Amino acid sequence: MKEKNFKVLFLTEWFPTEKDTSYGIFIKEHAKAISLFNQVIVLTPIGSNLLELFSFKEKDDAGLRIIQINYWKSSSEILNYLQRILSFLIGILKIKKNGFQPDVIHANIFFSGVAALFGKIVFKRPIILTEHFGGLIRKDIKWYSILLAKFLIPKFDAITVVSNKLKESLEKNYNINVNPYIVPNTIDLSLFRPNKIKKFTDNKIHIAFVGRLSPVKGIHNLIKALGGVKKERDDFILHLIGGGNEKEYKKLVNQLNLNENVIFHGIKSREETANYIKKCNFLVLPSYSESFSCIILEAIACGKPIVTTNVGIISEIFNEKIGIIVKPNIKSIQKGLNEMLENYKLYDPNLISNQADSYSYQIIGEKFTSLYEKIARKKI
Repeated sequence: MKEKNFKVLFLTEWFPTEKDTSYGIFIKEHAKAISLFNQVIVLTPIGSNLLELFSFKEKDDAGLRIIQINYWKSSSEILNYLQRILSFLIGILKIKKNGFQPDVIHANIFFSGVAALFGKIVFKRPIILTEHFGGLIRKDIKWYSILLAKFLIPKFDAITVVSNKLKESLEKNYNINVNPYIVPNTIDLSLFRPNKIKKFTDNKIHIAFVGRLSPVKGIHNLIKALGGVKKERDDFILHLIGGGNEKEYKKLVNQLNLNENVIFHGIKSREETANYIKKCNFLVLPSYSESFSCIILEAIACGKPIVTTNVGIISEIFNEKIGIIVKPNIKSIQKGLNEMLENYKLYDPNLISNQADSYSYQIIGEKFTSLYEKIARKKI
């Protein structure tokens, strides 16, 4: 497959920022994979202050061209969405004026659908949607978002989703029957791989959690489960890596006398996150819902066993060689943690890490490029 096959305009509302380097990182990883074979421009609106309204910031990130359009981040969800749409429209017109003519417009998450349809009119090119939104699985999105999804998603020339769970939810829960392709998320296998790194030297068993500290991630259940574990043993430390409502969870940690067992690290860079995973003995994910869960693949790529609920991609990749599946409740999570604390050394890191090879930039980039070729040849 030749490099730089197509010119791709990549639209997304979710994308890492300087303040939050993990926000929408899975979408950036897709863009990086696609850019191996195609010329990609990422167009993304960024919430800012009123003085920077609709100003542009362009940067190059390891060969990935990113154009950010600032909008005024207000307290109104609807106003912010309308501003993001306007930001996209302004950005599309600017890109056209500057002479970039995409072969395909690739939107991410149905909220970007209005911009994609506008781009289709402006550039007269096909549009693709990649759907990541876990809210479509949880069924907790607002009524007007459901109407928007039902209107916009069928308008695309092709749709991809990141997991079977998301595909099934579109069809069963929302009656959106668009026969999507399944193209999973991708991970940086040059960063997330088993390698020698200085371990913790305190003779404790170290557990990693990576993600937003929010109710849907099951953090309350995890901390309460650890409270139960501590009644039997005290040789563990949980590392919480990610942003969110630390104050609420720190209060719970204090109530359960887990101050010496739980460390809040906040948001970390990709490199720092990878190092924490490598230094820890296993990873835990107690989520109620995930559309995919890249962190599971990243832990597996590092050769780490996992304790996880059956969310996202888990049902498609899980086997007993990589860890333990638990239910999203305190009792089950506590049982899974106890079992892993006893047996984590029995898991083979190389056997685990090999299972992540099919999610490389190369493979996922080729899948998207093949889809672009089908659209160009009108084979969809």
